[in-house]
Amino acid sequence: MKIAVIAPSLANKGPVIVAFDICCTLLKQGHDVKVFYMDEIHELDFPCEADHISFFERIDFNEFDIVHTHGLRPNAYVFFHRRRKHRAKFVSTFHSDIKQEFTIEHGRFWGSIFAKMFCTFLLRHHGIAFVSESIEKLYKPKFRKQKCVAIANGRTLDFSQNVNISDENIILKFKGDRKLIMTAAVLTERKGLYQVIEALPGMPNYVFCVIGSGDESAHLKHLAEKLGVSNQCLFIGARQAAYRYFKYADVYVLPSFSEGFPLAIIEAVATQCPVVASDIEVIRSAFTKEEICFFILKNIVSLQDSLRRAVEHKEKYVKNAFEHYQSSYTVEVMSSRYLDFFKSIV
Repeated sequence: MKIAVIAPSLANKGPVIVAFDICCTLLKQGHDVKVFYMDEIHELDFPCEADHISFFERIDFNEFDIVHTHGLRPNAYVFFHRRRKHRAKFVSTFHSDIKQEFTIEHGRFWGSIFAKMFCTFLLRHHGIAFVSESIEKLYKPKFRKQKCVAIANGRTLDFSQNVNISDENIILKFKGDRKLIMTAAVLTERKGLYQVIEALPGMPNYVFCVIGSGDESAHLKHLAEKLGVSNQCLFIGARQAAYRYFKYADVYVLPSFSEGFPLAIIEAVATQCPVVASDIEVIRSAFTKEEICFFILKNIVSLQDSLRRAVEHKEKYVKNAFEHYQSSYTVEVMSSRYLDFFKSIV
């Protein structure tokens, strides 16, 4: 099968990572994959031909069996460039609750407009893969002519590259004999990381290491200073393959208000680190309370209790979650389901 992947960039971010993992697996299985990307950001090295294109540059869709898009602009590209007689079938991955995500990032008015645009751009696709059943339930009614399926994200991790020795020394010195909470994310308001900082005054034996960068970085640092917990916080910036750092953590935290299907949780579970996550439907539908610890959003006492419980009962949570990961959330499982979906459409 010949497959084109259209991505907004080659950035080391969730939707592009999903595209990267699918691409790598399909190439190993002998399929022909070519990547097209719009922004000249090169953080992931795709193991196939990857061409930079502008929005107005036309791809010859007749060369492909499947065109797989990820994100608003790639979906819009297909909407404006697709013709009825193209040989290719068009599939998109729906990576998140886009209305909630756009509302958090752009406000209610613009969030609603962007969400409507996103859904409109998918009306010329043949198939849509939702990253969770909860998101499928929300948006499938809008796509009566498209074939829809829920396919959870998967990750298989590569530990061939070691953590930078300088980073290792900094983290271990910072941690000392305290318990280390860790997270890795693009630092935006949607990620809810301020809740962890607000929990630290009541947890003097815990420290918080943040891997990532973004617009919320300055606010989080200011909040730590205001609450007198700067000595309990370490911001080390963005890092490639951040999951390599999870081995230093006693617990991984994901306090988001909204997620698609969080790759970071899968990565933490795969590295056998216990996880604390916000009690939102998309995470609750992916893992049980016997596999990860949930806390109530904006409830700092609930967050503190969950962090302590995850550390105290680490063996139980790690065992249960890792077994679930192996059966459901590897790249091989994800890619196999995508390939079956592609074949059902072609």
